[in-house]
Amino acid sequence: MGVNGLYGLSGSGLDIESMVKAGMLSKQNQYDKMYKKEVKNEWLKQGFNEIYTSLNTFKYTTLSDYKMQSNMSAMNAESSNTSAVKVTANGAAVAMTHNVEVGDLSSNAYLLTKDGGIKHNGEPTTLSYGGVNYSYSNSTPIKDESGTITGWKLRKSSDDPHSAGVSAEAAAVKENYGITLDKVVFFSIEEAKESDKEDIRTRLSGLGDEFDENAKYYKIVDQEGGDYKYARSDWGAIVFTVNDSGDKLTSDELKKQTIKYTYEDIANGKTLNDLAADIKNLNTNVQASYDATNGAFSIYNSESGTEAKIAVTAKSMEAVTLFTNLNLGVSANGEIKDLAAPFELSKTNTTSGTEGSIKIDGRTYTDVKDNRITVSGVTYTLLNKTESGKPVTVSVSQDTDKIIENVKKFVEDYNKILDDLTKKYNTKPSGDYEPLSKTQEASMTQEQIDKWTEKAKEGLFYHNDILRGLIFDMRDAIMTPVQSVHSEYNSASAIGITSTNNQGHLQLDEDKLKKALAADPDCVYELFASDQDTYTDAKKKDRYEYMAKDDYNNRGIANRLYFNAITDGIKKVEDYAGVLPDSNDQSSLGLLITQLKDKMTNFKKLMDDYQTQLYKRYDALETMIASLNSQYNTLFGGQQ
Repeated sequence: MGVNGLYGLSGSGLDIESMVKAGMLSKQNQYDKMYKKEVKNEWLKQGFNEIYTSLNTFKYTTLSDYKMQSNMSAMNAESSNTSAVKVTANGAAVAMTHNVEVGDLSSNAYLLTKDGGIKHNGEPTTLSYGGVNYSYSNSTPIKDESGTITGWKLRKSSDDPHSAGVSAEAAAVKENYGITLDKVVFFSIEEAKESDKEDIRTRLSGLGDEFDENAKYYKIVDQEGGDYKYARSDWGAIVFTVNDSGDKLTSDELKKQTIKYTYEDIANGKTLNDLAADIKNLNTNVQASYDATNGAFSIYNSESGTEAKIAVTAKSMEAVTLFTNLNLGVSANGEIKDLAAPFELSKTNTTSGTEGSIKIDGRTYTDVKDNRITVSGVTYTLLNKTESGKPVTVSVSQDTDKIIENVKKFVEDYNKILDDLTKKYNTKPSGDYEPLSKTQEASMTQEQIDKWTEKAKEGLFYHNDILRGLIFDMRDAIMTPVQSVHSEYNSASAIGITSTNNQGHLQLDEDKLKKALAADPDCVYELFASDQDTYTDAKKKDRYEYMAKDDYNNRGIANRLYFNAITDGIKKVEDYAGVLPDSNDQSSLGLLITQLKDKMTNFKKLMDDYQTQLYKRYDALETMIASLNSQYNTLFGGQQ
């Protein structure tokens, strides 16, 4: 079917569709060439994006390890008494022996429920179950592994406390008496009834408060059982602040570090687990936990030292009662002592940690926090006080095995990325394979398309200028001697790192490396990281520029790779291909792909116009043939 209708009605016998298709063939070939070029550049961009990711990982994750003194000048430390002090050494430590005496250990501010456990106020005298009264004080809850009360053993008296008692379901006892030992408070609370309204109004009036007809109120039974009061559901029952410094809180800090439980919260069963979780969620160093199995509550500062505190300020009498009932004491050095002062309304109760002390080579350090201190590259972890006159000997020596392992790993990491780049650079294109056009794909199976595409992608980076420059720079960074190393071990080959072939693949002679370390223990660190400590006073941006532009020949291997070879390679890849497959990134390849897509779009419009013109021509031809046939039939149609 043509533009103007059906063809062949003239009887001409012309296959117009085939003629149009043949006429479009040269145009389609031109379009397919552009399409294949665009696809090939998409592949190239994607391939460079993968190289970019690989280079970034090598620079920021891998190379950073080989600039660290702790890895390339690794030291080992041993303690003669590991029960008193444990030691580790970093690369800055010196091989020598230290004499150590451990004094006091540092401690955290730590509050813990004392012997006698948490106090439970408002408990009933008797528990009535099945028509029989049992003694509350002689009955015991039954808990599962998580500490949840699942039942009760009810006993009438203490005459036979070891008797089995009567088993009762926890739900039934709780329903009747509201007993759960993990509740935040244990005073009796129940929703006020309609009949209590006038009583509420009268009592609130006496306190200077107005009764709100639309609010919910609760009836609170006095903890001593003598009186009761009413409280609106949204009033603060338990209100207190917690901080970890003991300093006066700003208004903003006060808002963030105040915990408030309303009477509605209490009625809904706020638990000690909730209390612990809410203290943790204040985002201070103060933490809390509730041990339901042993009935103990603890509050502690995760840091140690006199500056690390627990400061609790009760803002309501119910909060005073809560913290008093928790029966907290100061836990330190295996003992629990009474608080310096009891909890009082609006007064801050503060508990501090302590610093530890240690004498190292005759000098005493009294500000040890978290029982850990680092002196001259050696980190001391205090565990126990040493006996007078019995110092601990700490021996520091070079960890040759670790250094060799790190150099070996560097060679492996370097070879992995260089070999991949070299393979890409040297792989030639596979003959006549090129991207498939849509027409070609239409006649193939998916498996055939995948195999063809795999072959067509080979050789994308063959003799690519960016890769050639990157490979050369990486090899040069390794093989150029480091002039700032003032010993014979100023090159990779001098410590046993050599190239196995002209591709730059490295190998390590471990025996040669061991000999170099024995002769010059600092040679590996200096060879890899020279010049990196001379810029520390500069601003971050200036430091980077300094490292990139300063004397290349004085720079260590890892720093040359980090600041020069890999950084330059990343910049060139980013400029040429961007960092993501998206072509709208203003990279050279991105712009080229965008231009090709625009060119293809415009050419497609031209193809459509050209096809329309072809159909119009054949329409005219059909019309002319039909007219000629009509004239012929008119002239000769009646003759025999």
